[in-house]
Amino acid sequence: MHLSHYQVLNYKNIDDSTKIDTGSKVTCFVGKNEAGKTTLLQALYRLNPVEECTYDEVRDYPRKKLRAYQRNVKSGKEQVATVLKTVFTLDTSDIHAISEEHGSCVSKGAKLSVDIKYNGNRTIGLSVDEEEWLKNYIKDKRASEEESPTVKTTKDIESQIAALEALEDQTVVAGWIDELKNIQDKSLTIHIWNTILEDRIPKIFFFDDYRIMKGQASLDQITDSTDDGIKTLNELLALADITPQELQQNTNYEHHKANLEAIANEITDDVFKYWKQNSQLEVEFDVNRAPGNNQAEIFHVRIKNNKHRVTVPFDERSRGFVWFFSFLTAFKKLSQDHSNVIILLDEPGLNLHASAQADLLRFIEEVLATDHQIIYTTHSPFMIDSQHLERVRTVEDLEDVGVKVSSDCLSVDHNTVFPLQAAMGYSLAQTLFLGPNCLLVEGPSDLLYMQILSEVLRDKGREGLSDKWAITPVGGADKLATFATLIGSNELNICVLMDITKKDQQRVDNLIKNHFLTRKQIIELNQFTKQKDADIEDLFTPGEYIKLVKKTYPKLKQLTVTKLGQQPRIIKRIESFIKSEKIDTPFNHFKPSQTALSVIGKDIPVSEETLARFEAMFNKVNIMLP
Repeated sequence: MHLSHYQVLNYKNIDDSTKIDTGSKVTCFVGKNEAGKTTLLQALYRLNPVEECTYDEVRDYPRKKLRAYQRNVKSGKEQVATVLKTVFTLDTSDIHAISEEHGSCVSKGAKLSVDIKYNGNRTIGLSVDEEEWLKNYIKDKRASEEESPTVKTTKDIESQIAALEALEDQTVVAGWIDELKNIQDKSLTIHIWNTILEDRIPKIFFFDDYRIMKGQASLDQITDSTDDGIKTLNELLALADITPQELQQNTNYEHHKANLEAIANEITDDVFKYWKQNSQLEVEFDVNRAPGNNQAEIFHVRIKNNKHRVTVPFDERSRGFVWFFSFLTAFKKLSQDHSNVIILLDEPGLNLHASAQADLLRFIEEVLATDHQIIYTTHSPFMIDSQHLERVRTVEDLEDVGVKVSSDCLSVDHNTVFPLQAAMGYSLAQTLFLGPNCLLVEGPSDLLYMQILSEVLRDKGREGLSDKWAITPVGGADKLATFATLIGSNELNICVLMDITKKDQQRVDNLIKNHFLTRKQIIELNQFTKQKDADIEDLFTPGEYIKLVKKTYPKLKQLTVTKLGQQPRIIKRIESFIKSEKIDTPFNHFKPSQTALSVIGKDIPVSEETLARFEAMFNKVNIMLP
């Protein structure tokens, strides 16, 4: 069965979380620190935990209302509070299990509700067809008795009891009547719950930083310790099929050592499928006596760095590797003991690098979510799968309202959804402007002119810019170093198309020196003009560009080619004209590129000289494709 949604009530800082949809395999809670994300996991965990853990009314009931609540319950004015409401969707195997025992009385996809109170009492809800159940019940009873009466089934248990009691011969049916009355007293739903569904409800496993494995522990303490980190250490020993007592007795040392190394290697290999930060690590074990008088046997877990040939205690190593190893240890032991588990992860990957968090997301998707339902909390944008934003639930602690959970990110404040916004922005940056082949240009006007002239050339059967290029405006040559470094780290094919001034030359030389770019990858625009410096606009003839500017800025009707100054760049020449003529029109060179979308090649014809320049530029850029 699958958890469809749940609702937390009267728990710590939560009065009413509202219904939380968990219908997908993976659900992600996003919110600020202290918003209540962990509390939502803890409340659900206590429904059916893998380790004994119950609700504590004094500790867990909202403190501001505790005394009044206790008085009202004691006086009978109020019942014991419900703390959790859950709804599960039954799957095919659940329905089959019910059918084998009780017939087809529960339909496919039925919903099972389980509500729990602070005293542990549960309310079970399930739609059951009593008539179908009775048909199966009577059929089974008649089949089990050598001489059973012919009994018609009724629509409900009460009527069936009356029909059986009306029979003259009670020899056989007396036992049936007693059974039906017992079932009626506790309800048919509870009967099906007790006989089938209670054992099938998923176990719930909670993992946070407290469960990270300890680097050492006394063998005397490991088995019975309540420390979460030592529990994980004990799970490692259990996976190796070794007890602390066996280690303490020091019998069959080589056998124990081999088993520990085998399970450590198995877990480490699994870690390295998703941990890409450092593959030079391995886990080692040792047992020695503690200093002092107690002479206790201490079990040590250490991490060896083969690159630097040094070992350190397990819990003093990189928190990322330690988290992965600890979780996989607990998960492997969990998988041995239980098949149907809801896994709750509190801030997984908190200490991981951004790229390692992406690996962790992949691990959740490819390993955990294939067989288990996952609910995790985060405030990192890199722990949000931008391809599955429907999984995100925002959590916020509202003034005078308490913790609320929503799938509607528009209803919460900016700080709450910031990780979601950052994840979307990162995704857009990766998909909208980046591709396997990145053409870095100065600004958005370059992008528009190149797209427009490429189409004009193609319409004439000539060479345009290849569709394989993703044109990426970087904001100028001064920002080129940052973009080339970031994009180059993704091993993408880069070509730079812009003017490189003297002040930018040193930055470009450094990129070449550090192997982020080669000289061949840099194409300067002045190669296609007859002037020293050039922008994309200088590939047009001055007359064509002036027509475009006047279409955009009607106030510049006096602008002509003869009135332009002698600077090489036409943009600078137009700015100088506006300044000298004292025309009240702030000039933005991006706006003419927007106008060009509708007029170039139509109202403003393009000369052969301009087409030849753009075609030569596209040809040189296209050669850079692999």
